[in-house]
Amino acid sequence: MAALRGNPVEGASRAGLMFTSALLATTTAEEAGVPGRDRLASPASANAWVEQLAEGVPGDYLRDLVLTPAGLVQLRRFREFLRAALRADRILSESTADTPSAPFVSAAKLSWTPAGARLLPGGTGWHRAVAVATAELLLAEAAGHLRRLKTCAYGPCGFPFIDSSRNLSRAWHDTARCGNLVNLRASRARRAQLEG
Repeated sequence: MAALRGNPVEGASRAGLMFTSALLATTTAEEAGVPGRDRLASPASANAWVEQLAEGVPGDYLRDLVLTPAGLVQLRRFREFLRAALRADRILSESTADTPSAPFVSAAKLSWTPAGARLLPGGTGWHRAVAVATAELLLAEAAGHLRRLKTCAYGPCGFPFIDSSRNLSRAWHDTARCGNLVNLRASRARRAQLEG
């Protein structure tokens, strides 16, 4: 399998989350939809991104995948839904408050051969992109790796990372940038409250 080019999420390939982490890394939460800052902002940049990824994702799932303007709206919605669902400081509950009114449905085919079981993402356009991510998420969950995929707890960032800590306690994709900023603001707020 070729290395996934352009995927800055260390450990994503070991966790089987190459496409999903790359999808989340197309922009930060704050810059979603901003041309020049979001790889999914236009069909040209999105399709160039897919073409680059196609070499590193196992199988032919991304080959001939074409994203349209309408499909990009849906794919960006899915990405931001995933970003919120995987946020490092999220409270795990059965609440449906953050669930989209129309769930993201993806087509897949399960097959069994003497070589083993296979989960084959289906659909076209943005539906196939969602199917590839969903297949990765399902397989990572079954292998116990999904709990390690998180997005940065600093709201404007939301960049994905693999939490390789023993107790799954990381909250920031980059402690020096995001963690220090949040902790400094919290410290100043506490000091102001004590003084005020």
